[in-house]
Amino acid sequence: MPVRRRMLVLMAGRLLVAAVLLGATLVLAYDDARGFGAPTPTLLLALGAGAFALSLLWSLLWVRGLAPERLALAQLVADVLLVTGVVWLTGGAHSPFSFLYGVLVVATALILGSGTALRLAAASLSAYVLTVIPLALGWLPRPPDQSVRGFGFDGAAFGVALLTNVVGLVLLAGLSATLAERLRRARGEAREAAATAASYARLAEDIVRSIGAGIVTTDLQGLVRTVNPAAARMLGSAEAALVGRPVDALLPVSGRPPTPGRTEGSARRIDGRIFPVGCTTAELRGEDGAVRGRLVVFQDLTELAALREAATRAERLATLGRLATALAHEIRNPLGSISGSVELLRDAPGLDEDERRLMRIVLDEVGRLDELVGSMLSIARPRPLFVETHDLVRVVSDVLEMAKRDPLAARATLVLEAPPTLAGRFDRDAMRQVLWNLVKNALQSSPDGGRVTVRIGAADDGGWRASVRDEGPGIDPDVRGRLFEAFASGRGHGVGLGLAIVRQIVEAHGGRVWVEDPPDGGACFVIEVPSEPPTTSPSA
Repeated sequence: MPVRRRMLVLMAGRLLVAAVLLGATLVLAYDDARGFGAPTPTLLLALGAGAFALSLLWSLLWVRGLAPERLALAQLVADVLLVTGVVWLTGGAHSPFSFLYGVLVVATALILGSGTALRLAAASLSAYVLTVIPLALGWLPRPPDQSVRGFGFDGAAFGVALLTNVVGLVLLAGLSATLAERLRRARGEAREAAATAASYARLAEDIVRSIGAGIVTTDLQGLVRTVNPAAARMLGSAEAALVGRPVDALLPVSGRPPTPGRTEGSARRIDGRIFPVGCTTAELRGEDGAVRGRLVVFQDLTELAALREAATRAERLATLGRLATALAHEIRNPLGSISGSVELLRDAPGLDEDERRLMRIVLDEVGRLDELVGSMLSIARPRPLFVETHDLVRVVSDVLEMAKRDPLAARATLVLEAPPTLAGRFDRDAMRQVLWNLVKNALQSSPDGGRVTVRIGAADDGGWRASVRDEGPGIDPDVRGRLFEAFASGRGHGVGLGLAIVRQIVEAHGGRVWVEDPPDGGACFVIEVPSEPPTTSPSA
């Protein structure tokens, strides 16, 4: 109990004692023959009134904020004087109120500690002895308005009363000091234990708060009880907003309660977005061993999924590289012979128009096969980048001029929206191939009379951005997820290497490529390249 609260108890006890004194005064003033008409002991009444007045004074000083320890000591010293006065007025050694010294000693031990209690006990004992002995011997005047009964020195009775009070006060002082010291130590140990428990609780909270994995606890019905900051961040909501939600609506854990174990699946953020996670579920037990709910620890596997995808893509490219290397020589040599032979036959005399048309078809197909082999080699064995500063607008303009000579350009209008100049660092030949593949795909997807728009501008991070938009039917949802993979084609013709080459080159520049769906139809392919792409040497 704090010192200020113990002082309130002391004040209340003083008022109670003062009330008892006043009541005792009335009893002492009673005479069998005259009732309450006997003379009233004014000194005893004055002492009781003084106790009330002091209690009021201490209360005012306490309200005004006087130091609790100093105020308590002043009260106790004044109380010793008041008790001594009561003892003097009520019979000296035979006074029934000498026990109040012990009450003061106990109060001092509880409020100010064992050392002060022993000193106050010595002062109380001195005041008692220096009052009752002179009073019994007649050296100290007796109260003028009190009965003379009980104030005399009658030898054995006086000695017993004096010895009883002195020994009792000494024993009570020692016992109070011992108990107060033990209480102080117990309080210190309790405070230390509470501080240690609070420190461990804060440490546990700090650990949970600092863990990068998401931690969710649930009740037995599968409703979320607590989440740590990492879980709230991954689930895209404040911690309080997640409490009370079914855990299986947020994480891939099934059953109520969820089955303990490890699982992988898709988590759902509050805004509805999905992301891959790995979850470990365990039983949440209390101190008594009873199951109170479930503990779910999960991690965002988005980066791991990207690494897995990259590893799968690299494995496919490695397989393609081995295949392309093995087939390139075997295919290109016969293609060269076929192309040369058909060229000779096409110029031979005596061929009619149908035969010449068939020759052109053969040459076109030979060209397609050679382009396919070249694309496979380009993906399987990409050449090193030669990054330099170029005018992007000029490079795009050259690509569009080349595209206008292609027969596909007759079906759509090519439009360039760009500033006069825009400097960027990139491999010019590789970026020409990227832009050509995107423009060519856009022309192939455009309807007759459509429009292909190429936009160029600066990106937010200081690099540059280019987009190619067509007015075709858009992207087939069945191939959207694997649009940039090799051999994934969204059209009825082609082998699906163009966009794979685009992604490979853009990512080699440290950039990214994605597709958007314009609100009025078509498809828009966007690439972003940073201001300082990574560079490789020819020997890399």
